[in-house]
Amino acid sequence: MRTIAPAVAAVIALGLLAGCAPSPAIEAGVDSSPVAAATPSGSPPAAYAADHPEWPGLTPAPLSAAEYRATFMEGLDGGETTDLPGIRALYTDAATAFPLPLPPGWSFPADPGYVDEPEDGPNWSLVMNLMRIWCYWEYANMTEAEAAHAAGDDETAARFLDVVQSGYESVVYPVNYGSPPESYIHGYISPARTGDYTMWHSFAWNPFAEVG
Repeated sequence: MRTIAPAVAAVIALGLLAGCAPSPAIEAGVDSSPVAAATPSGSPPAAYAADHPEWPGLTPAPLSAAEYRATFMEGLDGGETTDLPGIRALYTDAATAFPLPLPPGWSFPADPGYVDEPEDGPNWSLVMNLMRIWCYWEYANMTEAEAAHAAGDDETAARFLDVVQSGYESVVYPVNYGSPPESYIHGYISPARTGDYTMWHSFAWNPFAEVG
């Protein structure tokens, strides 16, 4: 298992709507098996195409959800920082090990684009680094879901939405993201299942959009 300097806490608050009662999976703190079961197989249909990034990507070597959490997320209070070489190394380790599936054609960039700027270096936030990884994974799957829906392929859209929901129900969900996971499931995943991506667009974010 990988080891890092005091592991990384979860992610910044994005607060959405308060939502449904927790599912049994949330209460049990499940591993990522529901994600694996929901992962779309093969290539998406030719009927739609999302805007995949064009950059050299990392080769994934995912940990289990429980291992990822223990390695990168536990024991943090949110104030941990490191220098530029440290955050770049941590990004590579954490993005490579991220246990939740990206859609076909998507990858975490090999170069995250982190550079020292007056307001950053040498105090790069470990929490922000993990938040960017989570948000990119979410953005990729939601982008594919919406593209499939727009092309009339709601079966494929539902499979991508299942991946995102399973991530929220897994132990990889950042413990201090701002709201309980069911708030996000109720607030934007459930509306997306009916074709309403309005709430999703209110906080959609590709944190690596400028890479490459």
